[in-house]
Amino acid sequence: MSSYIKYIGWFALAVISQVLLFNNISLLNYIVPFGFLWFIIILPIKVNHTLLVLISFLLGYLVDMFSGGVIGLHAAAATMAGFIRPYVLKKYHTAEFEYDSKALPNIKNLGVSNFVIYSLIIIYTHHLLYYLLEAFSTKDFLLTMFRALLNSVFTLLFILFFQYIQISTKDK
Repeated sequence: MSSYIKYIGWFALAVISQVLLFNNISLLNYIVPFGFLWFIIILPIKVNHTLLVLISFLLGYLVDMFSGGVIGLHAAAATMAGFIRPYVLKKYHTAEFEYDSKALPNIKNLGVSNFVIYSLIIIYTHHLLYYLLEAFSTKDFLLTMFRALLNSVFTLLFILFFQYIQISTKDK
């Protein structure tokens, strides 16, 4: 039961931090980190796929609702991120990791390079879909891809920072 409370707290923290903190961080009015993706990335490996997609949708929908932007952009992109997560994770985890139902896909369990690749694929998929839907055009497709990549790297840096904080607080 306490793990459910922990994840509900992390979910709330992801929404609140995105709305109050990350939406207000903007470099050149072009780069905005989507730190709430951290929650989708670090959920336990054995989360039911349907539940993961529903949680991802709800997370994106709440970010859309409280951010005051177009409702549905983050919801659609986060749903896609949640949908592809198990397939991406399967490629970047070790065999013994699969049998631990409470194992988290973090730097400690995946290793730095696997975690970075896994996270970047999830983040870039979200960002690319988000910015394509926002533009609603393929006219500037290369610019949209570049913007998604730039924002993905920026978001990844925040997620790596979160990982560092999580690992350093657990070691104490």
